[in-house]
Amino acid sequence: MKASANGIDNIYKDSNGNFIIEESKFVSGSGNAGLSGLSSTADGRQLTDNYLFGPNNDGEALSRTSGLSQSQKEEIRAAFDSGKIKTCYTVVKNRHAGAGVTQGLTKQPELGVGGSSQIGEIVIIELPLNN
Repeated sequence: MKASANGIDNIYKDSNGNFIIEESKFVSGSGNAGLSGLSSTADGRQLTDNYLFGPNNDGEALSRTSGLSQSQKEEIRAAFDSGKIKTCYTVVKNRHAGAGVTQGLTKQPELGVGGSSQIGEIVIIELPLNN
């Protein structure tokens, strides 16, 4: 499904009917992928349940995501209600620096291990050095 810059970045559906909601960021320099990469909004930090679906499943970021039909949005909300939503934080870096994920991200109460909106997967893509 095609998403937009004003809501969810990317939404995929796997063969088991799970939706993968992806937030993508480009990080310049040699820093780690961290909590500061995910914006904090009035609805909550990106990739949290409140940010994506609102406190009453009324679709905060989902409702702002263009490129989806109403029926697709309803299908994604139903998948959330059924526990069929996974999240992915993808970080693209412009050079290899051996950087990883900061403890601040993995220990964050909502997003970290055991958190209420735990990130399902963190992907770091490091672009090759130019000679």
